[in-house]
Amino acid sequence: SLRNIVFGHPKSKLSCIPDVFIPVGIPGIDYEGIMFRTDNVVSLPLKKIRDVALPTIDDIVREIT
Repeated sequence: SLRNIVFGHPKSKLSCIPDVFIPVGIPGIDYEGIMFRTDNVVSLPLKKIRDVALPTIDDIVREIT
């Protein structure tokens, strides 16, 4: 059967209760990242602006694999 797995900020408001919720930080706020615009070939670097003890999605994927 299919499972509903959500990666999100701990204060995310969800319309339904997921089977698994994994709290992660927000790119450009909790850690560095890159935003890609879809209307042109443009990328913008995002800087970390606060310190929190939340992992990145990359951290979680590395632990799973």
